[in-house]
Amino acid sequence: MQALRSADSSDEADLERMMVEAGPFRDVEGADLGAIREAARTAWRSRYAGKASPLKTPLSWVLFAAAAVLIVGLAAVLRFLEVGGEGAPPVAVAKLERWQGRVELRQAGTTLAAASHAALAAGVEVVTGADLGSEGRAALRLGDHVALRLDSGTRLRFEGGQRLALLSGALYVDNFGAEPGGVVVVTPAGELRDVGTQFEVRLGAFDDGATVRLRVREGEVVYARGSLEQRAAVGEELRISPAGRTTRARIPVYGSEWSWVVSAAPPLAIEGIKARQFLEWIARESGWRLDLADATATAIADRVVLHGSIDDLPVDEAPGAVLASCGLEHRVVDGVLIVTAAGSAAP
Repeated sequence: MQALRSADSSDEADLERMMVEAGPFRDVEGADLGAIREAARTAWRSRYAGKASPLKTPLSWVLFAAAAVLIVGLAAVLRFLEVGGEGAPPVAVAKLERWQGRVELRQAGTTLAAASHAALAAGVEVVTGADLGSEGRAALRLGDHVALRLDSGTRLRFEGGQRLALLSGALYVDNFGAEPGGVVVVTPAGELRDVGTQFEVRLGAFDDGATVRLRVREGEVVYARGSLEQRAAVGEELRISPAGRTTRARIPVYGSEWSWVVSAAPPLAIEGIKARQFLEWIARESGWRLDLADATATAIADRVVLHGSIDDLPVDEAPGAVLASCGLEHRVVDGVLIVTAAGSAAP
């Protein structure tokens, strides 16, 4: 009996996860219920016409009732999946990978709790932290090659494809795909289009009257408002007023200003990967340039296969823990992650 109860609990958990991923649902309408009932009557007549009623025993009645519940339940699930078009299942445009603190998913007036690996369709909003009375951050995947991070106090809506509407807070975009570009972030002051890049967009009231701040960590971003277009390159900050006026400044691409992005990142699954892959990941997430300082360090990074997990480690503690097991040492100087063989003299 215990094994049976465990299996039932697992099935219920799987069903709950599937329904959360599917998004909010609409009620089954009268016409649909009528069609369901008529289909059931037709099947019943075809099977039992001219025969004695099969409902002669209590068990038969139970089975009949269970079948009816299953048909209505199936119709409800089908309605549950119909988001974005009559009779059409929703097309997932993003996936929730990780969240910290308080995060909600909203669509068409319905609020759902966050669920790991939830698939999000166009029209879904992700709300983090401050608006919910506590801190919260989220990491998402847009398609196969775009990572998103949401700071606390952010409200982001998926418009479809790679088009995003930032309604409040801050969004970080990392487009690491082979094909650059394609992500469009819609703000009250205009659109921001990536050109194969890493960048942060933050909404707020800044001291110079700007309400949108763009910071580019890698590549370029195009700011567009009507016929106006401006480009912001790596290491540049663009502040944009409600009227579209812009000011520029130089900024670092690493350090405390980016710490929220690093802390929101999903942990890397290191089991079975090479040490170099780990080093490239930690450098990209932190905005550092990787420097394998000598031939021995390079050989170790390319040869050593990692095992275990860093899921419970803060990102800034991961390099020390992982590299110590590989015979490597590291230090960060002016945004450069310098890796050497353990015990070798620092270059």
